Amino acid sequence: MDSASPPMDSVPPPSDDVPPPMDIGPPPPGDIPVPVFIDDDYELELNDETLKMYKARGKLLQDFITKQLSYVTDLKLLNRCFRSELLDFELIDDEQLVKQFSNICDLIDFNENGYKAILKYTNFKNLKSDPEELGKQKLSSFIEDLTQFSGSYVLYCIGIDEAIDIHRNSMNNKKYANFVQKQEDHYERDMEFLLELPVTTMMSYPSVFSNIYHYTPEDHPDYKKLDDIIELFSNSGDRITQNRTNAQNRITLAKFDEIVTGYPTKMLLTEKRLLLSAYIIIGYVIDGTPKKMEERHAYLFTDSLILTKVIKKKEQFKEELRISKSTRIEDSNNFILVTMGDKTIAIQFPDPTLRSVWKKGFHDSVKVLRKSHKARATINISKSGISNKRKSRKSIHLSLNDSGGRNAKTSRTKKKGPLLSEEQLQVISSDLEKIEIRTKSLMNSHRNCVSRLDQIEESLKSFM
Repeated sequence: MDSASPPMDSVPPPSDDVPPPMDIGPPPPGDIPVPVFIDDDYELELNDETLKMYKARGKLLQDFITKQLSYVTDLKLLNRCFRSELLDFELIDDEQLVKQFSNICDLIDFNENGYKAILKYTNFKNLKSDPEELGKQKLSSFIEDLTQFSGSYVLYCIGIDEAIDIHRNSMNNKKYANFVQKQEDHYERDMEFLLELPVTTMMSYPSVFSNIYHYTPEDHPDYKKLDDIIELFSNSGDRITQNRTNAQNRITLAKFDEIVTGYPTKMLLTEKRLLLSAYIIIGYVIDGTPKKMEERHAYLFTDSLILTKVIKKKEQFKEELRISKSTRIEDSNNFILVTMGDKTIAIQFPDPTLRSVWKKGFHDSVKVLRKSHKARATINISKSGISNKRKSRKSIHLSLNDSGGRNAKTSRTKKKGPLLSEEQLQVISSDLEKIEIRTKSLMNSHRNCVSRLDQIEESLKSFM
């Protein structure tokens, strides 16, 4: 579906056979930041170079503000025309409804208030046709509030996979499916797309703000704040992506445990990650020729190839072939030859596309193992280096302070005194004070984040 959307006022009302949206009351209680306008003056250094930057920045702000309106409109559409009416029609139970739409009301309130703040603070109505002047305006208030609100975005993103699963499973209910299809056709919006929209928006923030940051001169009030929020959402995005990957992998491993019988251990107890699965023809290479070619269902994981035999609706575990950093993959006529230690297997695929995908999959698996091995080796070397340094320092300390004459060949080792000068000790003391101050600041920030998450949790409990 097209992500652009008309203003909410121009969205057509539901068809006659769909009741108007019910009044679901105010959003759940919570400390949702409402942007505050700070009309402080700031001076900008203007020259030919900075004016060009402000013009480019202004065009980016035009695009960002326009998309922000589209985003708010789509969120309100999701809430008004899907969530509230699903609740009204009782097509889904309350517990699943809360999981499916999470804290969407918080997101709507914040982004609607944020959009109004941007319009007012940038004087967008009067400057939207003048990119150069628009580029000089600041987003500081919105950025600061978005930083505080980032925890609510993370909360929504954490539950998105479960929300999508609930939606897809509910589509097996004929009444639910008919209602959703009718609303999607009428409003020209896909419900799954709308559910994913806050996630895709959050993931886009690092790129959006990086572009604006690139055309923001250093003396502009937004400069430092943009740098901070880019780092914040980049780190949050990476964690969410990893969490989603891990969650999806757990679902895959659970399905494997359910279908495959005879595997030595519970798959969920492993750290395996499934890369590919397909039906293949496989056999061992003996004296250069593939022998006993048999059909198997193959599962390629990050560290092994598991083969099963399909028996009715279940699969019987047959063999697990370990992949290592020394595993070799090569083409041979109609086969892919995979050498694992002293064994070589020949794999035949039903079509060339699947063959190329699996060849790449094997290479990716080996690459991951090599990277992991290299990382472990680096850590071991680092630990060894630290240990050697400690021993070296201990030896130096003994030789400088040992009065037993072990190093009596030189007169320097007999001299006693402080290892560091008074000036060096003062520098170290000053650095330690700075570290202590920084540590206290980080601990306060951590407590604030924990407090904010507690507020969000209480808000969700009240809503439920």
